[in-house]
Amino acid sequence: MMRVASSGNGRDCWKRTLLGITPWSRSRQNTLYEASASVESAQKYLEMAQQRTQSAGPSDQQAQLDLALAHNQVSDVQVESGNFEQGLINARQSLALFEQLQAAAPSNRRYRRAVAIERKRIGGIYEYSGKLDEALAENPGDSLARRDLAISYTSVADVLLKKGQTANALKLYR
Repeated sequence: MMRVASSGNGRDCWKRTLLGITPWSRSRQNTLYEASASVESAQKYLEMAQQRTQSAGPSDQQAQLDLALAHNQVSDVQVESGNFEQGLINARQSLALFEQLQAAAPSNRRYRRAVAIERKRIGGIYEYSGKLDEALAENPGDSLARRDLAISYTSVADVLLKKGQTANALKLYR
């Protein structure tokens, strides 16, 4: 669904959790410290990218790409820490920058791919936060995203069924 880190870094923890790979062996205190350090690091990276973009100007594609990637990184740590709304804001800023880059260079496959991946990430954030309809709206033509959402709906319906909420479960199964 999204890129998955093989290392134990905190930045990609929420992505591993989405895929059912959770580093339970780590202490909560250690994880909170790493998340705090990740937030600070990502924020510093974003500030540096913003300064570079301001001094370079809007025509510098590399500066724009760095800024998009910085917003992406900040979004990652915000979502990991449970701040889904701020994570979505930064993901959307990243998407807007990738779309500007793609508009300026329509034949650039890297930019086209970045736009597609960022849309997928935004859908994943919605999915992870339980906003399944928004996730589907984010990727309306993406059959893989539709499949992922069907699996999520089924999982939620299974839990509702176990809790005895048959009517609600049936709505999700349909």
